[in-house]
Amino acid sequence: VRVILINKCRIDLEMQCRILAFMAERFLFYWAREYASILSRGDQYAKLVPVYSIIWFNDCLFKSDKFHCVFHISEDTTRELFSPHLELHTLELPKLGNLSPQTDPALPRWSRFLTAKSAAELEQLALEDPIMNLAKTALEQVSEDPKIQSLAHEREESLRLYEYTLTESETRGRTEGRTEGRTEGLRTTLTRLLTKRYGAI
Repeated sequence: VRVILINKCRIDLEMQCRILAFMAERFLFYWAREYASILSRGDQYAKLVPVYSIIWFNDCLFKSDKFHCVFHISEDTTRELFSPHLELHTLELPKLGNLSPQTDPALPRWSRFLTAKSAAELEQLALEDPIMNLAKTALEQVSEDPKIQSLAHEREESLRLYEYTLTESETRGRTEGRTEGRTEGLRTTLTRLLTKRYGAI
């Protein structure tokens, strides 16, 4: 989701279910693409505004046990910011239990909304906050849309095919790896025997 705020600052909101290779680089690229898109040919650099990336993960990307991490570019020792225009927020849902009691209550509410497993959980959130009630209503409306249902079904089938392909590739890779390992072992043994018998080959 790409958002332009009233003050012209931009937000790139992303959601990611699984951690894949080069994940951090991918989201840094998304931030850079959004930042570069602010200027058109002939525009002055003064037109540039902060771009905030907010990335929800359903898996853990970082070793830290922090649920919400904020990243900037800063000098290694003094921590002086290079520019306030780059800011990346990551939220790792498996670490939700590590939230500080002093955290803004909106953050755990949205986290619970994204991880809700039942209508009762969503109903409880709707009672706690008008924004959650609005989100629940929007979710229900979207879920009843036949086109959205069709897209969701197609996505589910695509994910199932992806999982199958990934499993097949991993199995094939392990088999080929074992075969290659045996071949290399035989080659090494044969070379050693021939060298012992006839000298350097």
